[in-house]
Amino acid sequence: MGLDIEAFSKIQFVKSGDVEEEVEDLVAQGVKAFMTPTNPAFPEAAKKLVKGGLYQLSPGGTTFSFRAGSYSSYNRWREILSVMFYGFQPHGIWSRVRKFRGKPFVELINFSDAEGIFAGKTLVKLSKDFQQNYPVAKNKIQGVLDDSNEEYDLEGWDSSQWLSVYKNFMKAFGLASPDGALLFQ
Repeated sequence: MGLDIEAFSKIQFVKSGDVEEEVEDLVAQGVKAFMTPTNPAFPEAAKKLVKGGLYQLSPGGTTFSFRAGSYSSYNRWREILSVMFYGFQPHGIWSRVRKFRGKPFVELINFSDAEGIFAGKTLVKLSKDFQQNYPVAKNKIQGVLDDSNEEYDLEGWDSSQWLSVYKNFMKAFGLASPDGALLFQ
């Protein structure tokens, strides 16, 4: 098991209501579709989407997907991101999230490590965060790994694999922004 990320460049609302079976049917037919959570744990992340709504890829839209690693590795990557940009572990942000509002990557660091969705303003903001901060990440990631007492090589990953996850997120958020969605599954 691991965390899979799927980015949709353009989405269109289909309908709301009891749509779980319809999503499964569309996906079985090869249509890129998803249902938004009815009770999202992080409602601000996808504020513009209808809760429990069925969405599909718009005509002319594209997708990009990747595996962010096992759940443990993804959490380690999120720790690396937090240490690179804030100098401390994510719990330092989780416990004072309002203080960090608007800062780079906070919405991602303080987000689900299993299932969730990004759309709208949060998607645009995180896309900019990844683009603008790539040079910092590229220069700092090895230092974080070298200076840490944490065990970051759960899957035998070195700095190039951790940076690859950063690049994949940068590509996914860039593709989905501004009119699409990014799903954690």
